[in-house]
Amino acid sequence: PEDKSKGGNGIYIFKKFGSMGLITYLQTFSEGVPIIRHDGNVVLLGGGGNIIGILPGTEWNSSRDKPLVIGAHWDSVEETSGYDDNASGISGLIEIASVLTTASCYQNKYSVIFVAFDSEEGGCYGSYEFIRSYLKPFYLDAGIHLSGALILDTIGNFDDGVGTQNIPRNWETLAPEVVKKIIANGRRGDFISLEDRLGEAFNRHNARLDSTFPRLHHIQLDLSEKFPDLETLTNHSTFLMSDHSRFWYYRENGTELSLPGALLTDT
Repeated sequence: PEDKSKGGNGIYIFKKFGSMGLITYLQTFSEGVPIIRHDGNVVLLGGGGNIIGILPGTEWNSSRDKPLVIGAHWDSVEETSGYDDNASGISGLIEIASVLTTASCYQNKYSVIFVAFDSEEGGCYGSYEFIRSYLKPFYLDAGIHLSGALILDTIGNFDDGVGTQNIPRNWETLAPEVVKKIIANGRRGDFISLEDRLGEAFNRHNARLDSTFPRLHHIQLDLSEKFPDLETLTNHSTFLMSDHSRFWYYRENGTELSLPGALLTDT
């Protein structure tokens, strides 16, 4: 059954984080967020658990820390394999944690918080709860600034055949230069896209990689830190369908936050 399978996956991620020496937590939350489905019906979704693993930096547990969040959602859509959405992102998350915890050359001043988010498919409620009940009270409210959040979502599809890449809705308007590059490359699905407001550092690093590394298309969106109006959100909805959007635009009881974040995805 799906619940048993999901529970087994969660236990695996939790144990994997612990085996790498991360400070590991399970953040549970209950249902109660109204979600409007495509058929217009309103249902309450969101119950689940986020799995948190912390790699402390030398500034850990001080106001000088500037933690980086690296996250991927571990839930999937019912009746799908979940391979790309989002076992691929979880695999990337675990691999990054493995590299950073074993590399002798890595000396981290600032902490890294690895998070496997639950309930992304139910309106990104897991990342909302992570910010509301963990990041905000224990870090932001204590004056600790977030370096950023890097979200990995559906990064496993790669096809270098001609015509294998569809152009998502609104890309021609909002990311015309990227569309030109995709068309010039024969519409091949051989790239990862970075959707962001902090992507320049990733761009600089990607430029140093050799040509065998999958290409990266940087989509820098013209979105301000101010919470957008409904029309702007609708126009950019293609780029807001993962946990990074909760960091960009967090709102609760009149409080609004705009945190730096980026999404890596195979589109």
